[in-house]
Amino acid sequence: MCAEIADAVTHLHSCGIVHGDIKGANIVVSDDHTLKLVDFGTSFTSQYSLQFSGGAQSGATFTIRYTAPEIILEKSKHTMAGDVYGLGMTMLEVTTGLTPYYGVNEAAVLRRIVDGISPTQPEQFMPNDQAQANNLWALITRCWRPEPDDRPSAAEVADNMWDINLALNYGTIVSTMNLDEILTRLNLHGCKVTTNISNDFDQLLDKTPSDNVCCSTLNGKKVAIKCPKLNGSNRTLQDLAHELFVWSRCNHPNILTCMGATSLRGELAMVSPWLQNGSLLDYLARTPRRNRIKLVYELTEAVSYLRSKNIVHGDITIFNILVSDDHTLKLCGFNHARVIAYNNLQFPGLHTPKEEEVPELSFKVDRVAAVTTGLEILVGVPLSQTETQLVLQNAWVRELVQQEFWGNTLKEIHDKILRIKSRANQRKKLQPGNPPSKLRAATLLTILPSFVAVSFALLQWKEKQPSEQIALAQTALGGLLWMLWG
Repeated sequence: MCAEIADAVTHLHSCGIVHGDIKGANIVVSDDHTLKLVDFGTSFTSQYSLQFSGGAQSGATFTIRYTAPEIILEKSKHTMAGDVYGLGMTMLEVTTGLTPYYGVNEAAVLRRIVDGISPTQPEQFMPNDQAQANNLWALITRCWRPEPDDRPSAAEVADNMWDINLALNYGTIVSTMNLDEILTRLNLHGCKVTTNISNDFDQLLDKTPSDNVCCSTLNGKKVAIKCPKLNGSNRTLQDLAHELFVWSRCNHPNILTCMGATSLRGELAMVSPWLQNGSLLDYLARTPRRNRIKLVYELTEAVSYLRSKNIVHGDITIFNILVSDDHTLKLCGFNHARVIAYNNLQFPGLHTPKEEEVPELSFKVDRVAAVTTGLEILVGVPLSQTETQLVLQNAWVRELVQQEFWGNTLKEIHDKILRIKSRANQRKKLQPGNPPSKLRAATLLTILPSFVAVSFALLQWKEKQPSEQIALAQTALGGLLWMLWG
């Protein structure tokens, strides 16, 4: 619909006609479902200056929400740039079903337009984690630029709208598609397709039962190329496309960046930055004195971000964490990830269940996995399967997972940590001969409830995180580390 409206305005401008009152109320739909632009009471031909009585002035109260600021301030008469401004407001109205500045009275709207305050992105209709929604919003906001000369032409708006419409029409990836078809659809939905990767690959750097990873260069910079194996596995090309799509939606400093997809010797491959520090386990072994509190906090930040985007990771482990060159934690491994929400790219036949349908693919499991992984970061080694089961069977953990929230404030948790620290020191004095492994296990069980509480508290912060809360959380986690090695 937006593309058709833009086409209509483009046609008028190509004929030298300025409409002067582009808005939703001036658009009707014919019997064959074609949009028609009407009401030329304020229109004129740009070649002439003749104005008709009652035209540009009448009905101003009703069109104020669609009128460019330079026209309101009488710096300009109706122009093609003014039409584009109204076109942007109309596209917003068509997308949301609501008038621009919905819920704001006319006087306040006038003040906002004059002050250059545009409507905000309507998350309900244009989620900022969807590529085409962001493309549409970027196009609309360009139409509202304060300087008329900075706005796009109606023809440019129409071209962009048809591109967005094309992406929405290419909204499915099915198991019968070939690689080129899949890459086309991924590219239309925000996952870049990279073609200029160097063909000079370093030797195979990592080989697992499911993936081959090698190093190459892209625009002169080192990149990692992961080529999942399909032969001998139950994964399909559609599975890999889904992994790329979910991963490419993530934009967070503690999640490994998806630089795009590529075709590597006829196979679908994934491109990401090359991280010199490698896996988190190797990093911890090389740098035993590194601030592990920071790493745990960064893990909770990544999981909290995924939750805010309705993404279930499904496989949070210490083995799916890398460390960047600036020593920042990067969560990776999205082959089990799912989006618990509607997407503008669908994967028919690929099971993408809702949280309540399959509990093992849920936000709760991600939280528990983040807790156990955080413990592994603190102690520096992976927990055995037996230890992991003991952690998950802990009554306190089960209670917290079921409740999803608890009454303790971070201050109370911090005070409790200090009391546990005192008791732990007393036990060390009474049992000086304990082997380090047993002492570590005893300390782990001692700090488990508090660590779980702190981790879960961090995961509850989805948006606002006042500096004093962050400082308190760091203090609390610092107390845990103090107990572990103090």
